[in-house]
Amino acid sequence: MGGIEAVTFDFWETLFGFLSPQELEEVRRLRVKSFSQVLGVPPEKVEEAFYEVVV
Repeated sequence: MGGIEAVTFDFWETLFGFLSPQELEEVRRLRVKSFSQVLGVPPEKVEEAFYEVVV
């Protein structure tokens, strides 16, 4: 059995709030676009899934 190999921290506005609301919206928009391209689904589907999890 191995030891700890990695530790990560959540810096996506969960533990630390360092972005303005405008910056946060831009980051969210870019994430939606990226996930949409990687998954090959419309951005609307990505947003729908995001809000089902978050809200």
